[in-house]
Amino acid sequence: MLFTDDQQPIWENTSNRTIILKGDHVLKTSDNKWNKEQVIDIRTLGLIDQQGLKEDFELIEKMILEVHPGTY
Repeated sequence: MLFTDDQQPIWENTSNRTIILKGDHVLKTSDNKWNKEQVIDIRTLGLIDQQGLKEDFELIEKMILEVHPGTY
């Protein structure tokens, strides 16, 4: 968090950790740069193979079930 000279907090004025899809690009509000949006050209990203997608799914499923055990 940032503070003014008189120690008042300065809050971010952008949404935190959001991804907005627009056409051929992804506009991502970066969570590591204060009040900055980062544009990523999705055409430059590599493809994830089938095994990688399966591993990602299993990780997300495990996280959801451990954090929210009453999901089902």
